[in-house]
Amino acid sequence: MKRKALLSALSDKYKEKEVLVLRDLNFKEAKTKEGAKFIKALDLKGKTLIVTKEIENKEKLVLRNLSGVDLSRASDLNTYKIVDTKQVLFTKEAVESLTNLLSAK
Repeated sequence: MKRKALLSALSDKYKEKEVLVLRDLNFKEAKTKEGAKFIKALDLKGKTLIVTKEIENKEKLVLRNLSGVDLSRASDLNTYKIVDTKQVLFTKEAVESLTNLLSAK
C-alpha cells in the first residue's frame, strides 16, 4: 500500500511538471551561498525536496540553512515528503536507486 501511494504521489508531481532530474549535485564549496545560487539558477520557488542516493557532508552543509529546501536519501523517501513539497529534484543516481527499491518489492 505504501509503495502504491508513493508511486501515485510521484506520478502526480511528474504530471504537474514538478519533477526535475539532475546529473548530480556538484557544489564547489561547502557554503550556503552556493546552495542559494543553485536554487536561484533553477528558478525554484516554494518548498523543494532534493533527493540523492546518499547525502554527502558537503551537500548537507550547502543546503541545510536554506529556507524551504529539504534533503533526503532515495531510500528514506515517503509519500508525505513528496506531497508536502512544490518541486522534487532527483539526482540521476537517486532515480536509479529508487527504481531498484520500488521494483524489488
